[in-house]
Amino acid sequence: MAVYGNVNVKYAPCKSVAQLHSAADYILGKKKEQLSSGVIKTKSELYNAFGCNRDNFANSVLMTRKMHQKKYSRFFPRDILAQKLSISFHPEDNDKLTYEDAYKIAEDFAHKFFWKKGFEVLFAVHVDTEHVHVHFLVNNCNQKDGSSFRT
Repeated sequence: MAVYGNVNVKYAPCKSVAQLHSAADYILGKKKEQLSSGVIKTKSELYNAFGCNRDNFANSVLMTRKMHQKKYSRFFPRDILAQKLSISFHPEDNDKLTYEDAYKIAEDFAHKFFWKKGFEVLFAVHVDTEHVHVHFLVNNCNQKDGSSFRT
């Protein structure tokens, strides 16, 4: 496996249903402004999900929370519903990293660190910038036992 330099990782929480839907739509390139501007964020072969339907992640998160009797408020968001995570590779690595390579790295990472531990995860490689990067959205409620995700 190749070694990549300057890999950047960022975390941010989704605390409301609106943020959750917005994050999922952004990752998949389905936000209204993305669609109207013609920006293509990802391709169907470069995104996937473990534990849920890849095109309906937000509703899966809410169903898992209900299954484990985890409450959330639409009006007073304080509970973390999901974690947004991105991994960015340095543009200097573009010559040795294809989108398909990034997808395989993301798939392995998502399976090992999230799904194998019981957390539903959506991930997508974005193709709209000069640097290769991957977005993840991780359910904060464990599908198996209802425990919370810890970064």
